[in-house]
Order: sequence, then C-alpha cells, then structure tokens
Amino acid sequence: MYFVGLDVGTTSLKTVVCDPDGTIVYTLSKEQKLHSDHPGWAEEDPHQWWENVAFSLRKCLRDTKIPPEEIGAVGVAGMVPALVLLDEEGNVLRRSIQQNDARTTKEIRFLKERLNEDTFFQTTGGSINQQLIGPKVLWLKEHEPNVYRRTATICGSYDYINYRLTGRRVIEHNWALESGLLNIATKAWEWEIAEACCVKPEWLSEVVSSADVIGEISQQAAQATGLREGTPVVGGVADHVASAFAAGLKEEGDLNVKLGGAGDILYSLDRLVTDRRLFIDYHVRDGKYMINGCTASSGSLIRWFRDEFCQHEASALARTTDGGSVFAYLDAMAERIPPGAGGVV
Repeated sequence: MYFVGLDVGTTSLKTVVCDPDGTIVYTLSKEQKLHSDHPGWAEEDPHQWWENVAFSLRKCLRDTKIPPEEIGAVGVAGMVPALVLLDEEGNVLRRSIQQNDARTTKEIRFLKERLNEDTFFQTTGGSINQQLIGPKVLWLKEHEPNVYRRTATICGSYDYINYRLTGRRVIEHNWALESGLLNIATKAWEWEIAEACCVKPEWLSEVVSSADVIGEISQQAAQATGLREGTPVVGGVADHVASAFAAGLKEEGDLNVKLGGAGDILYSLDRLVTDRRLFIDYHVRDGKYMINGCTASSGSLIRWFRDEFCQHEASALARTTDGGSVFAYLDAMAERIPPGAGGVV
C-alpha cells in the first residue's frame, strides 16, 4: 500500500506519495494564484484548489503507474484558517478569504469592545486578531449580505478538499482552534463567541482530529481524480503542523523553523501552555501541542516581488537551455550585497 498526501498551500498545491515506511516516492507541485484586489486583501479560488487536486492525483497515478487499489489512504493539509463559504448544495459562494487578509481592522475593534479579551484568551488560547474567522464573517455580513444570507457551511482549505473527496462536511480541530470559535480544552464550539461574530451554529460542522478516518473517496471524486472509490480519507492537519511533525517535531523541546507562503517557528509541548504573543495548535499526536509564532507573508512576498519586478529576467531565463530560475537569480544578486545591506531594513 502507498499513501497520498496533499497540501493546499498559499503558493501551490503539493502532492506526495510515500510507501508504508514513509519514504517519498513521488512529488508534484502546481502553482496557485493569490488574489489581492485591494490593499490588504488576500483571497484564493477554491475551484482552482480542486482542479489542481484532480489534475495532480491523475498525473501522480499516471507517472508512478501505481494501481489505484494500492493507494491505502489520503490525507490533506492546508493553510489555516482560510475561510471557505458553501451554500446548502455545497457550492462555493465566493473566493476564500485567506489567513493573511487584513481587511477587518474595524471588525477587530468591534470584537475587542464586545468580548472580554482575558476570557477570550483563557477560552481559546489565542488573542483577537486578523487571522480569526469571526472578524471576516462580520465583514461579510456588512459588505456582502447576499453571500452571508446564502451561507450554509464555513470551513477551511483542506476541509473543503475533504468535502470534495468524500461528500462529508467536517472541520479538523486545528482549523477550528485557529478560527477563534473553539474551546481549546474541551474541543467544543463556543457559542457565545460565535454569536458575537454573527456565526450561525448550523454553519459549524463536527470537529475531527487529524488521524480520524472521516470518510471514503466518493464515486464522483473517483471519477475526477482516478483514485479508487472507497479509499479512506483522514481528517488532515494544518500545513505548518504537518511540516513540523514531518521534520521531526515529536517530543517536548523539539523546535522547527519553516519558511513557506508564510513563515513559522514551532515548539513541541507535552502539556497546554499558552502565551498572548503566540499561537497555539494541537499536535498531530493526541494530548500534545505546538506553540508557535508566525509571520503571515514569507514565500508569498518573494513570489510577489518576482512577479512584479523580474519579468525581464524571467523572460531572459526562459530562453536559456535549462530554463533557469528567477529565485536562483535573486539569490545570486543577494549574495553580492554586503552584510547590513547598506542600512536598508
């Protein structure tokens, strides 16, 4: 049996296939577009995520020649807490609002006035900040009332892919936690906070753990992806938690630095410890936690710089025999800059 992992990242959809020992036998990356129609906005198209998943899985099976019946299970990771809104039939109502979206300054001020910040921190393990789902829902209610009115389910990036794979609407516990709507100790939804954020109770699905088998590949998903109908799908996990665990963050005291679309530093804990300056997540292993700091723009900022300022270099490199890499070109440029960068910060 082989296992398939998918990562719905800010900059790309990544696919890996590994054997039962964890040895990776195949990888594939397909770029995804980040939309910023206004300053501070960050959105993506869930339809593109699914198209990339279907394409990548078909290509994976074709390239590896692994029979679909030899895929033992599928797990999906993704950025958190992106906001995806579905209607009653499961249709996407608008582009996702990403975790690094910064449009909700007014809504954050409103929640800080309406909710006791000490109680909020003790309940959720986090602060009231721009990454939360609540401020985004408040923004939608005011600015896109038709979308708000038609919403039947809210979920995250990998929860949406899980829904497309299995037909089940569930929410993995790290998206739930980072949404700011979950009690960190009981893993139950906090209805008082949800009400303050105008989040309707019926929008929130069952909370599952990372390793829970949440369903099986549906007939429709099998036709789209080439996977075998009935293949188990697990709850999945937040991308930064998954990558830290894969890198070896398993015992208390292990620390990992990750630079992707966003940048994270994560520290493994055997007990719950919270800090107002940091984020807290559930570990892949039950009963453990990962406390972490995050900068919302890391690799995505470098890609933006490439796309905005390096079109000439990209065109020139594309004409070379090996195609070249704009990122390698930027690395070479950076190497010529002396330490301190002439005082530029």
